Amino acid sequence: LVLPALYWFGSKPERRNRVIGLMLIVFLAVAFIANRFFHPLDEVSEEPFLHKLFRYSFLPHIYLFLWGVLLQRLSIEQSRWIAGKGLVWLAAYLAFHYLVPYNTASHLAGFLLLGIAVISMAYTKPQLSERLLHGNDISYGVYIYHGLVLNIFVELGHLGSWSQVAAVAILTLMAGYLSWVLVERPFLRRKRQTIHPVSTSTAELKS
Repeated sequence: LVLPALYWFGSKPERRNRVIGLMLIVFLAVAFIANRFFHPLDEVSEEPFLHKLFRYSFLPHIYLFLWGVLLQRLSIEQSRWIAGKGLVWLAAYLAFHYLVPYNTASHLAGFLLLGIAVISMAYTKPQLSERLLHGNDISYGVYIYHGLVLNIFVELGHLGSWSQVAAVAILTLMAGYLSWVLVERPFLRRKRQTIHPVSTSTAELKS
């Protein structure tokens, strides 16, 4: 619901990046204020309803999405400073995470840096995922369902062993695969235009 509104504000393509950048700054400020004034979850015994409603809305988190949209629109994966430099950006992120003192600003900056590191990693060995997954894009399903699987384990009290970590990972990968096969791929085939083409050959449809 938010993305169409965002693109409506930036209806002219030549100013869309500026609008997205401005909205990113606005929601970074919102996230900064939220992190300063809302206590961490492990310190909240009875969180007020309005606080909880705000925390689980898009407002304090959408800056991450906007950051991804802006990076995609700027095509940073084509930059020689990004493509093929995954280990460099990963090392930079880890150094920042462990060496920079924690505060609200470094917390938010760390997430922005992580976004660049993830894209750089993805475009360092892009053929690797094709060899491993054979065109099955499970990334979005993993993103959506990993929290659900993890919370089921937490609610059931299954914590504290590596076997349970492995079980969470396996179930999450299975959920991601089923999401791709049963939901995402069929809907992508219905799109007339997409930045993620999905083959619709007769042989593949029959399979």
